[in-house]
Amino acid sequence: MNLINKKNLVFMTLFLGACAGSVKESLTPEDVVRDKAQARFEAFLDKKREGLAKALSFTTPSFRSVNTEKEYAARYGGRGQWESADIEKVSCEESVCEVSIKLVFKSHRIPMPVTTFLQEKWIEIDGEWWVYHK
Repeated sequence: MNLINKKNLVFMTLFLGACAGSVKESLTPEDVVRDKAQARFEAFLDKKREGLAKALSFTTPSFRSVNTEKEYAARYGGRGQWESADIEKVSCEESVCEVSIKLVFKSHRIPMPVTTFLQEKWIEIDGEWWVYHK
């Protein structure tokens, strides 16, 4: 009986491992981009320098080759006021995805949080998804 339980345990371990691999392989481009876009904005919400560096790491390799972290910080100078960011919608065609982000931030002029929406483009390069900046 003990031998049968060990065989079942080995079988279940292999079976679950195979299932986990197939779930990862079955992610749609929308799923992948949604996860990456959310991770990027969570990095922005981290007010430390490491957060900005992580956010920059989601940009295309060509963008990173000509833009410094300092330049990227200037582009997102108001991020210190951001309170939350949620990915509202991702729609993909071929190797391009459009992402809509709901951003909530504090304003010095308005006593309550302000909500706005941002649009981003993500592109696939050699099987990897990157946020596209001009």
